[in-house]
Amino acid sequence: MIGDLDFDRFDFRPLVRADLMLLADWHAAPHVSRWWTTAADLETEYLTGADGTKRFVVQLDGRPTGLVQLYSLADSPEYASLVGAEPGEVGIDYLLGDAADVGRGVGPAMLAAFLEKFVTTNANVTGVRVDVAEANRRSWRTLEKLGFVRTLTGISVPGEPGPHYVYVLTDRRSFPA
Repeated sequence: MIGDLDFDRFDFRPLVRADLMLLADWHAAPHVSRWWTTAADLETEYLTGADGTKRFVVQLDGRPTGLVQLYSLADSPEYASLVGAEPGEVGIDYLLGDAADVGRGVGPAMLAAFLEKFVTTNANVTGVRVDVAEANRRSWRTLEKLGFVRTLTGISVPGEPGPHYVYVLTDRRSFPA
């Protein structure tokens, strides 16, 4: 539990075609579009599955509230090198779709619940590595609340504006419980 949000209040279901309109609405919201590059074709970007990324719609008490993506950094050697990935690490990307959820502790609770369900129980995962825009304070503060440590600053991520930080969570004792 983080704050008053029990982890069991979150469900994670695979993203499906019927979610694309919801995803388009989320991408259009100012609190998302500022940080999240939107593909011209959401179906191709999110549903082809060619890149091995697993995408989940996050539901809080049955209400769609966000998106989390999980991927093996080894599947993208160029990006893995850019962020300093170690063998066995995974990456995540995340967003809260509803602006009303921002600043209420939903982000940290959502990610903690996700990590508990999909990452910390996987013995093959040695850590989680995330790049986040330096200007996106809410996002990197969420990571810090969960025990992530900043390891790089000022990196340029292709296709994304501004310099980025890289955060890493490797100590299983720091993983959310």
